[in-house]
Formats: sequence, structure tokens, C-alpha cells
Amino acid sequence: MATKNAIHPHYYHLPAVHKTRLPATAQAYQDYAIGKNPRQKSANRAVKLAESLSNMLNHQIETTIQRSLNRSNLDVLSIEEKHNTPTTSPKEDISAKWREIHGSRDWDDLLDPLHPWLRREIVKYGEFAQATYDAFDFDAFSEYCGSCMYNRHKLFDKLGLTKTGYNVTQYIYAMSHIDLPQWLEKSRFVDTWSKDSNWMGFVAVSDDQESRRIGRRDIVVAWRGTVAPSEWYDNMQRKLEPIGHGDSKVEHGFLSIYTSKSDFTRYNKSSASEQVMREVKKLVDYYQKIGEQVSLTITGHSLGGALGLLNAYEAAKNFPNLPISVVSFASPRVGTLRFATNCIKWALKLYA
Repeated sequence: MATKNAIHPHYYHLPAVHKTRLPATAQAYQDYAIGKNPRQKSANRAVKLAESLSNMLNHQIETTIQRSLNRSNLDVLSIEEKHNTPTTSPKEDISAKWREIHGSRDWDDLLDPLHPWLRREIVKYGEFAQATYDAFDFDAFSEYCGSCMYNRHKLFDKLGLTKTGYNVTQYIYAMSHIDLPQWLEKSRFVDTWSKDSNWMGFVAVSDDQESRRIGRRDIVVAWRGTVAPSEWYDNMQRKLEPIGHGDSKVEHGFLSIYTSKSDFTRYNKSSASEQVMREVKKLVDYYQKIGEQVSLTITGHSLGGALGLLNAYEAAKNFPNLPISVVSFASPRVGTLRFATNCIKWALKLYA
């Protein structure tokens, strides 16, 4: 039986900040409506969230963002500066130890103290989770609000993540048939890229060099989360809904985002679940056919962690012999005790 694992450190991530040039009228309205430095409050909160990741991993990461997070300084941070910012992705050859690092022995002797290889693997997947925030257009005054600011071929290049050794193969879009305030980011423009869907993350796969280093072909699914207040989850967790066969139940709000679709939308004629599972199946079939060992690693923060666990639950049923790991950050409760029991039954090991 292949091992499916879940690592759940309680880290928090910095919401994306980007520079958007607004028309003069829109900028004037924004300044008038919400005052000078409209994102100052969230930026102050973001400082604390960003610091927690560094402190938890005992990493000393010095960046311009840690020194100052006011809006004006962030706006002048150039792409060149982002490229020059050092990343913490691991480069040690872990091909002989990757199964232990991903929990095949319950992380025995790796947790206290936290082994550097495990720590760096967590950071690597944390970078992917963070990328879903950094690339997301949060600006309500942009006609592309709710989308990804870059196409998939340029995503890692624009975010300074070209040395990760992964290539993006598919974007993920999601919608919901129930009213979930503060989840769907919408543009104030009448004519916008989509009125129903949001960009929710991506599927990526390790290149040849990275695959040799880590000992297998690794497929990554990164889910975007939310920086909404914690009280928002109360609305997401008021109703349980069956998932699959049996009496397993999960939170209705999370499942709605994961499975909703509509023929009347451009980006969600297929649900987020269908988009991801179709792409994962294609990649698994291709690489297994040419004789390669394949793994699936799912990551996400907050809401992204919840969607990631639903994704892992579905993948475990569809790919019973595929090693599956979940690296989630600050994920809320997803399902009932029976749901958790099934996760254990399918060897989905939860580390919180």
C-alpha cells in the first residue's frame, strides 16, 4: 500500500501585493472612498503572518518586505529585485530518503529537532502555496480582479521561482453555487474577465533535473486560500454534506467550491475537482507509462489547505497505489470523525 501523508504546520502566508496602474479617475475614487494607503491595515497584519513562517522554520530570511510593508515601498519593488531575493528551496540530493521525508515512517527522528531536509521540503511547498497569493489579482478596481496576473508559462519566472525545478501544466478555476461572502473576489467593472469564477491555483510537475534530485517525478497541486477573518469560516462550517459513499461528511462550503460548475460560465464548465483530477490522471498515466516513479504532493494555506485535503481524499480513491502527501498551512476543520477515519484507512496521515 502506498503512503499518503499530510503535513499540517500552522504557518501563515503573506497576501499578494502587486502594482496595478489605475486610470486617474479610478485612482481618485479609490483615494476618496477608502482613504490614503487603503491597504495599510491588511499590510500590518501581513507582517505578522509573514514572520510566523520564518520563525516556525527557524530561517533567517531578510527581505525588503520584512523591513517595511507600506504600500508605497511595495509598489517600487521591481521584478529584478524579486529575482535577486534568495529562495529557500532545497538542493540536497534526497532521492534515497524522500519516502521518509514524506512520512513513510511517521517522520520518526525527523521532528524534534526538525530535520533540515524536511524543513526545506516544507519551505519548498510553502513557496508554491505562497505563489497562489502573489500571482492573484486582488484589486477590485482591475477588470481582471479574481484572475492570475500571469500566464502559466511565465508564472514562476515572474515570481522569481525559476529555480524550483517545476513547470506549471494547468491552472485551476473555481466557483460556488452557494453564497460565500469574502471568498469570490469580484471586479467593480461591469465588463470583466469573469463574473462567476476565481483563479484558485495550479498543477505543476518536476523537471528532469529536479526529479533526479528528489527520486521521483513529483506532481504538485497548489490551492489558493483566503486572508479573510477567521469568523468567516463559521459560515463555511455550519452545514455538513456527504462525500462519496458511506456516512463520511465534509463542510458544505468547502465542498461547494471544490465541486461547483456551470455550463453558462467560461472557466467552470468543469469543476475545480474535475480540472485537477483530469490533469493529474494525464500526468500520472504519461510518466508511469515510460517507467517513472510518480508522487502527488498537494499544498495550500487556509481555504487552500481545506481544498487540498478534499483533493487528496479524492485522489486516494482514484489512485490507490500513488504516493500522496498533503503539505497544508493553517487549514480549518474539513469533515467529520468518519471522514477522518477514512483518511486513516487510506493512510492519509495528518501531522498538525
